[in-house]
Amino acid sequence: MSRLYTQIIICLIVIALLPSCDNEVARKSTPVTVKLGVIGPFSGENKHWGESGMQGVHTAVAFHQKRNSGLRVEIIKEDVRSDPAQAEIALAKLAIQDQVDAVLVLSGSKTTLGIAKTADRYKIPIVSTLASHPGVTNNDWLSQIIFDDRAQGTVAALFVMDELLLESAAIIWDGGDPHSTVLAEYFKRTYQEAGGSVISIDISARQQDYNKILNQLQKNKVEFIYLPMEGRHVASFEQSVREIGFKPQSMVSDGVLSQMMLEYKDNPNLLEGMLATDIYTNEVPLSEFGKSVSIKFKKLFDTPATTITALGCEGAHVVLTALHNCGRDPQSECVNRMIRSGNDFEGILDSFFIGLDGKAQRPVYINKIRNQRLRFLLKVN
Repeated sequence: MSRLYTQIIICLIVIALLPSCDNEVARKSTPVTVKLGVIGPFSGENKHWGESGMQGVHTAVAFHQKRNSGLRVEIIKEDVRSDPAQAEIALAKLAIQDQVDAVLVLSGSKTTLGIAKTADRYKIPIVSTLASHPGVTNNDWLSQIIFDDRAQGTVAALFVMDELLLESAAIIWDGGDPHSTVLAEYFKRTYQEAGGSVISIDISARQQDYNKILNQLQKNKVEFIYLPMEGRHVASFEQSVREIGFKPQSMVSDGVLSQMMLEYKDNPNLLEGMLATDIYTNEVPLSEFGKSVSIKFKKLFDTPATTITALGCEGAHVVLTALHNCGRDPQSECVNRMIRSGNDFEGILDSFFIGLDGKAQRPVYINKIRNQRLRFLLKVN
């Protein structure tokens, strides 16, 4: 009787396990089509951002298709150049006409803030890969995968004060760029609270005055300049510095090295020796996910990957992971909840998570730029 009872129990356990095994096989092999909207600058002065970001998107798609051979991702691209108004129109089209499952935004903060104003209207999950302005997530449906500008500006200021031991600094920033404005504000606030003095210069209306500004800073014996600006402004700064023979230590913000690599290929060493805050560094081992997508990228493309590429890859990975976790016919609410779950996502270097407020929590790396590479100095969690 005991032996018969044991056999019955074993049979029941086997039968109970079979459906879950069948379901797992079905989930991996059943054809699934995902419609992914992508908004970005695919023409105009920032077209390289969109192109480089799309390489990362295609890399993540290939990674997920290897995991699930039945996965089909239909990508619908919308070129908005760098126009917030066009970005709003593109979001409406993708949500209403194309009925996409989720949207990736490969634009910077200025453009993405246009989308943030209407994000709640369409109730569709949106992930921004480049925008780090704190206002981007003032809604329930748009999430960031990059650290907040407030964190980056604060880390930059503390590094200069605590590691470089400099009690005075200058900031040259662009008042027409909301990303630049917040970085400058938090650098200045943190630096002054730590006891330092700051000269703050808005370049937005003075772009022809670099030599004049730098001559004055040189006379004031300024040793350090923080440059939270786009690559084109940093290039103008560096060219002017070289013209007058001024050699202050300087620091740029996230993604600027990538911008310079994409847009100033004829003069690749403009940033040589500068400090840089960034999401990544070239001298920390890749995660297992990072190793896998790096192999995929090299098979797909013969160009160097950039920070912009990596963020495009991580953004698509976040969206596709959330869609997968919500099942074959995911509802928007489920996908958005999965994105903002606080659970870890695999990253190129580190795992990171996105909180209920849509903001990513991840390390800030401080690097020194040498030979177009980010040489690791410090990691701030």
